[in-house]
Amino acid sequence: MKIKNIFVGLLFVSLAFSGGLNKVEKTIQQYVDQHTEEAISLVEKVVNINSGTLNIAGNKAVGEIFKSELDELGFDIVSKDNDSGSHIDLSINTVN
Repeated sequence: MKIKNIFVGLLFVSLAFSGGLNKVEKTIQQYVDQHTEEAISLVEKVVNINSGTLNIAGNKAVGEIFKSELDELGFDIVSKDNDSGSHIDLSINTVN
């Protein structure tokens, strides 16, 4: 219990002297707050796809979703099936 009190005390001291979030951090925080439900929906969509190791179609479907999301962010994506065909490797070549 003593360690917990020390930790909480240090946390409050660090917050008191940190001056809060800077402008960039506030912008990031606002973006995350505005897009949390969107992110949760994406995760829900992906985890509800049957994409076990032997389900090639499911793996490709998940890969296509992430490829689409990364394309929207401006990444150049190359999708490759491995030798077994059961996984998709998405590599990022460049950021536009």
